[in-house]
Amino acid sequence: MILLTGATGTVGFEIAKLLDQQGVAAKALVRSPAAAAKLTGLARITPVNGDLDDAASVAAVLEGVETAFLLTKSSERAEAQQLGFVAAAKAAGVRHIVKFSQVHADVASPVRFLRYHAVVEAAIRASGMAYTFCGRTCSCRKCWPSASRSGSRGASLPRSGRRR
Repeated sequence: MILLTGATGTVGFEIAKLLDQQGVAAKALVRSPAAAAKLTGLARITPVNGDLDDAASVAAVLEGVETAFLLTKSSERAEAQQLGFVAAAKAAGVRHIVKFSQVHADVASPVRFLRYHAVVEAAIRASGMAYTFCGRTCSCRKCWPSASRSGSRGASLPRSGRRR
């Protein structure tokens, strides 16, 4: 089973549509019925209630998930939310995380946004789960197919979209 976070946002909704069009079933974490309504018409995407600030709800949503797409709003809570999600995913036995990140993520960056992406990437690498990092400079259509293959230990997709 696949779990999408951020499925009602711009990028996450495109991933949800892509999976639905390919006939792939997935769960989409949503915080409210109003958010769930945005997914109406995507027959293979099932909204599930949860909140990244509520560890118990995240743990419940992750039951039976093998691959998770991690994307949150960029806010002062994003790093804590994403680190909590990574820990919960590992505990739940998730095998592969696809993280929507930034190509210039760096823990030494003066920009908070780039620092937190680097911190979360490091936590994912250290988790032992397979992973794929994709950023705003690559197409998620290029990122997603690699997420369905659990054989690789980790992959990043640079600007060209090639795996390394």
